Amino acid sequence: MAFFLFVYNHPERLFDPDSALYIKLAESLLGSYTFPSLFRTPVYPSFIALVYSVFGHLPQAVVAAQIFLDSLTAVFVVLIFLEISRQKSYAYMAGFFYAGSPFSVFYSHMILSETLFAFILIVSIYCFILFLNHKKRGYLIASSVFLGAGVLCRPIALYLPFLLVAFVFMSGSRLRDGFINCLIFLFSFYIVLIPWYIRNYQQYEYLGIATVKDINMSCFEAPTVLMMKDNPLLIIQPSINESFYKYQIFFWERIKKQYGWEIEYPCRVGEDTEKLAILKKEGELIIKENIPIVLLSHTAGIGRTLCPYSPHFEKLTGYPVSIVKLLAFLTDAFLIVLSLFGIVFALRGSLNIGTGRFITVAIFVLILYLAFIPGIVGYTRFKIPIMPYISIFAALGMGGIRKDIYPTCIN
Repeated sequence: MAFFLFVYNHPERLFDPDSALYIKLAESLLGSYTFPSLFRTPVYPSFIALVYSVFGHLPQAVVAAQIFLDSLTAVFVVLIFLEISRQKSYAYMAGFFYAGSPFSVFYSHMILSETLFAFILIVSIYCFILFLNHKKRGYLIASSVFLGAGVLCRPIALYLPFLLVAFVFMSGSRLRDGFINCLIFLFSFYIVLIPWYIRNYQQYEYLGIATVKDINMSCFEAPTVLMMKDNPLLIIQPSINESFYKYQIFFWERIKKQYGWEIEYPCRVGEDTEKLAILKKEGELIIKENIPIVLLSHTAGIGRTLCPYSPHFEKLTGYPVSIVKLLAFLTDAFLIVLSLFGIVFALRGSLNIGTGRFITVAIFVLILYLAFIPGIVGYTRFKIPIMPYISIFAALGMGGIRKDIYPTCIN
């Protein structure tokens, strides 16, 4: 709440370029009960609309609600740690690490979907871990339903069930149980999404969750491939944003010239499904011809997503705060180093299904997935949903260094 004091009388500081559409959709939900967009998914605008309906059209109220949810995310960090190890002191430490993360602090003050997504995802993962530990299918269904809601908040989670389902299968005591659990997990997940698929097809004849994926092919994936083909060494360059933007503009200008469009940006395509299909086709053409480069760029992007530049706290305060920027860098570096120790400590030894080590493997896979999907351009906001699990590994790392956890944790 400390930084909330800086933004309470300056709501303009809460906005990112993506915020305007979220606000517009929320106001449309309140005013006409419609959602006139194929580009965005409904959960975050609905969250804003809910806050607005209770507190009035105040962006500060949205941020206050996000700060509250982010605090609950820290509580779930503690609860997940307690499912791995019963050592409460380190569980509280994990929660404290998350609460003090500069990324979670900063983005809880921005009108963006990351904070809500991180909360929904960690509730899903907590239910998932309860299922792994207690084998009750109610937890599995709850995890799957929350994961579906997470996709409708941020589509980045769309393919995550296909990784987690392997852990669902292995958790069954018998082959038949594992197979049934997998069917329950996937069915519960898609039952949440199917109404939105139907809505998109009926209104726009588009069979998908959102067009943001298609636009990303021309905004991010294809320009990244072109950039890396021209200069593979950019993969090790600390900052590639300027080079990337040049290829992004080049690719978009080429499409505009080829099809005679006068649209300034790809996101302005809006709900025009014909133009969206062209964007998707042009992006897929480059991607399919350069699969190794795509995989390499996303693999390299893991490091960029996990270790981006520190958030710009001067945006919240209104003036440069060098000491805060330094503290943010040191805090994040400390957590990353500790989490690396925690990963090594947690993953070594035999993998016994139903143990804390089995859970840490699932969390490690989750981190890799969330860090792999964004690609090589590491924006700071992409780290938000990963921070709870980095905090868990950081606390495990602290316990491993002090040799307090090893006898009781994970085995």
